[in-house]
Amino acid sequence: EKALWRVDADGQKGKLIDLPKGVVSLDAAWQGQGLLAVALVNRSAPPDPDAPRFYPALGEKLTLCRYTPVGGWRDLAEAPLGSDGLSMSQDGRRMMWRAPLNVVPEEAQRGEFTGYDVDAGEIRAHTEGAGRVRRGLMAPGGSGPVVQANHEAQRPITTHTDLWWMSWKGEERRNLTGGGRCILGFAWAGDGDLIWICTVERLELKSGFLHLDGTFVAAPGELVASGPVARVPGGAAAFETEGPGEFPAIW
Repeated sequence: EKALWRVDADGQKGKLIDLPKGVVSLDAAWQGQGLLAVALVNRSAPPDPDAPRFYPALGEKLTLCRYTPVGGWRDLAEAPLGSDGLSMSQDGRRMMWRAPLNVVPEEAQRGEFTGYDVDAGEIRAHTEGAGRVRRGLMAPGGSGPVVQANHEAQRPITTHTDLWWMSWKGEERRNLTGGGRCILGFAWAGDGDLIWICTVERLELKSGFLHLDGTFVAAPGELVASGPVARVPGGAAAFETEGPGEFPAIW
């Protein structure tokens, strides 16, 4: 059985909750009322290894579940098989995920981003024709997601992805990176108005802050993230960094 654990800075850890069987994607946050979590769960029975396989696998779905200290785990909605990249707001009331266009893994990585609002009880399509999709993150305050996609249906493999900001109801959508960047990773660095981004330009790694109007400010100092960036409480960023003469380290 899988469980969610909390690890302190000094290495001490404690078990928080058991996870549902079949979890394929998970996000969690610690609030004043306790732990909040959301998960995409595959409840399908394991396939018979000797039985023929058929694609697409009609009728198979994932279940979107939410955990609260009072209610425990509860089912919210269904998502297409193959969905992943679940991300939720800090209060756990809005969440989004990446849904593939093809249940068979493909090089083009085509898909769309979908969201769910607990208060409204409805699923919302955040993109249409997103082309190649990588990662999406819900704003901490739930105002909307920032997603990595290229919106290039004809050439999804050879076109660079961009970061796009969009409001929850879809009234606004902005291309924050303008094309041509190789995006290594990104994360929210503020309460919904600032993004930490890492890119590769020629042979150099660059890190900095991206405002929602597309303005880029280089990060101070010489620390450059060499992998995905995670947002930690207080708005800070945690990431791995390394250099030609330095071993990898977490900052």
